[in-house]
Amino acid sequence: MLSSTKYISGGATSLGGLIIDNGNFTWSKSPRLKELAQKMGPMALTASLRREVYRNIGSCLAPHHAYLHSLGLETMSLRIEKSCANGLAVAHFLEDHKKVVSVNYPGLKDSSHHNIAAKQFGSRFGGIVTFDLESRDACYSFINSLKLIRRASNVNDNKTLILHPATTIFCEYPDTKLTAMNIRQTMIRLSVGIEDLNDITDDLERGLATV
Repeated sequence: MLSSTKYISGGATSLGGLIIDNGNFTWSKSPRLKELAQKMGPMALTASLRREVYRNIGSCLAPHHAYLHSLGLETMSLRIEKSCANGLAVAHFLEDHKKVVSVNYPGLKDSSHHNIAAKQFGSRFGGIVTFDLESRDACYSFINSLKLIRRASNVNDNKTLILHPATTIFCEYPDTKLTAMNIRQTMIRLSVGIEDLNDITDDLERGLATV
């Protein structure tokens, strides 16, 4: 399962999701689909989804949403190239900034994930960058000073988005869970978009000047 609201849509114009079944799983091993698998074989899951989720519940993309996603799909390869290039450049920018404590991005050669990321993805390391400032208050001051970069929880959008994970998408977790997941109060998540690189770094510089 994956969210088509991300890279496929690009502009976050509509919500959508995809279920991918390559038809090579033995669904007879599933207690729930065992009986249906005797009739449908490797297509048992697809048949179940069409009958229960699509027909009975009506969970499917509206025609207009599907149209918007198809428009995004047409330019996805170009947008990914730009987002990955911007992501790497922004990671280097943050890495060299004196007010940034640390940067986590697989495209950086000193990242513990760099070798496996290079093996799996080549020169495209994605558009998600996390970095730490000196305190949570510094993170708030930085984020509140941005003009171009928007506060939002989406990722892989055309627009550069930012949030403070510990107090937003992970706000309901206790400190012990946050520590176990390495979610720090000093950490910021940046989803780098496809804007002009100088516009992105100028906005980051503006925010860091307040820290």
